[in-house]
Amino acid sequence: MTKHSYPRLPKNSLCALALPATAALLLIGAAGPPAITAAPQTKAVSPPGGGVMPDVGPNPVTFTIAGGGRSFVTTQPADSVATYVIRDGQQPRVTLTAADGAGFRYAMDSYRVAATGQPTATINVDVSKTYQRIDGFGGAMTDSAAALLQRRPGAMIAALFGTGNKQAGLTIARSPMGSSDLMADGSDVHTYEDTMGSFSVAAQPSDRRQIAMLQKAKSKVGNDFKLIGTPWSAPAWAKRGGKLTGNDCATAQNEFDAAKAGEYADYFRRYVDAYSGFGLRPWLVSMQNEPQNCKTQMPTTLMSAADEIALAGALQQRLPGDVGVLGWDHNWDDRTYVDALTGSGTVDAIGYHCYAGTDYPGQTRAVPTLMTECSGFVDQSSNVAGNLGWEVAHLLIGPLRNGSTGSIYWSLAQTADGDPHLNTNEACQTCRGMLTVNPDGSFQRSQDFYFFGQFARFVRPGAIQVASTNAGNLSTVAFRDGSVTTVVVLNSSTRVNGS
Repeated sequence: MTKHSYPRLPKNSLCALALPATAALLLIGAAGPPAITAAPQTKAVSPPGGGVMPDVGPNPVTFTIAGGGRSFVTTQPADSVATYVIRDGQQPRVTLTAADGAGFRYAMDSYRVAATGQPTATINVDVSKTYQRIDGFGGAMTDSAAALLQRRPGAMIAALFGTGNKQAGLTIARSPMGSSDLMADGSDVHTYEDTMGSFSVAAQPSDRRQIAMLQKAKSKVGNDFKLIGTPWSAPAWAKRGGKLTGNDCATAQNEFDAAKAGEYADYFRRYVDAYSGFGLRPWLVSMQNEPQNCKTQMPTTLMSAADEIALAGALQQRLPGDVGVLGWDHNWDDRTYVDALTGSGTVDAIGYHCYAGTDYPGQTRAVPTLMTECSGFVDQSSNVAGNLGWEVAHLLIGPLRNGSTGSIYWSLAQTADGDPHLNTNEACQTCRGMLTVNPDGSFQRSQDFYFFGQFARFVRPGAIQVASTNAGNLSTVAFRDGSVTTVVVLNSSTRVNGS
């Protein structure tokens, strides 16, 4: 991965705003126009499912959400993301995450929908206009994450993959096939078959703990669990230079040897069979993480579009029909490469990363797409408002509005310093985990946990994206799942591209 610098927006220092006892609040009924009533003054945060939001802070926006023959008015704080859950015949509920300086005013807190003042904007939702089916949201089970999760697996796996209060509700795990740059042992650099004929998905301690934590994640999620297997490098025998690391990036040494496409496809088939034996049937296999990113001291492999087309063709001949082939798995900045893959008819999906621009309006529509990697960084953690706007706009709402079926964060867990990782400057040394794990096994939910949780906990696999409009600083995406309409609204000066 290549580190992305979030825009440095000014820090917000939101002061408390207590509502007067006589303030008029617009409370939403099950149908029809909102009724006007008064709410008593309160400063305490209500428990989940409790009363109205006690403190909207400075510069909130009051707006209407309308659609399906009903509408309601709500007030949302600045620098926030809110998930409105509207069950047919019931009052809507809202779960909110809002920035407050270097921390949070609210962090996935739930309330009855209410408003202060009159609406100044309208979000229209059209459930009759449908788009893609949602596959889910997730994070990467790096070895770093697996090693940290092992310290307190029950609580941390529940936080990440459960659907209760303050749980993220993730359903997808992206799993490195061998070493990535985030390893608990800084010298652990390997693939599943460093020497031909030695294939094993469980030869190294890192392999075994990854399997163990993936099994726990699947046990928590159940049938909705989806696994994506992703190599950071092909084995040395499948590379032109014949070495796993140390290849010259200025030559073809680190490039995949397309003449080995058949043998390498067999490697993937053995991976699928072995993981299936552990109860971890892959949903997708990616041909290569970041195929245009060459490093010399950590596992990487260069693949041209022609290389991926050759490998994808071999994979389609060898993999079971229920295991798809993911192509590209890199940034939004190379449409030509992606068009070549989709035009070949050999790939089932395309993955995108966030580290070189935010051209998600240019995502292919030829096959399903996923945002497959982006990370926050520990040295940028103090700008919560800026991070909230950037991540929610560009990793979640933006890709979804442009056809993606889900979004996947980078590492599920790291320490407060971004450890552990390989002993090289080429590894990400500041990647922020969804969970921040302390030496004693205690942990905190990072800001990224809440950003993704606002989607994953409420927008479950199988939901259908429906049409919704944006207005001013309000960027939206909406879904329908059975009798439930879910609308996610970002209130931020960082807006979705192309809106």
